[in-house]
Amino acid sequence: MRKRERQTYTRLTHPLVRDSRDEPFRQASWEEALDRAARAWTPRAEPSGCSPAPVPPTR
Repeated sequence: MRKRERQTYTRLTHPLVRDSRDEPFRQASWEEALDRAARAWTPRAEPSGCSPAPVPPTR
């Protein structure tokens, strides 16, 4: 039986964000990253008055 090779992964210790798709990722605080995520997932009101499932914005 062959011995399995162990894979190692680099773990992120800080969130990475970018302000536009044309810019590289930058390190951000957890507060900024969570605020950005919450804003992106805030449900938008429908004309019918029902709220849809939260969907991230597309760019």
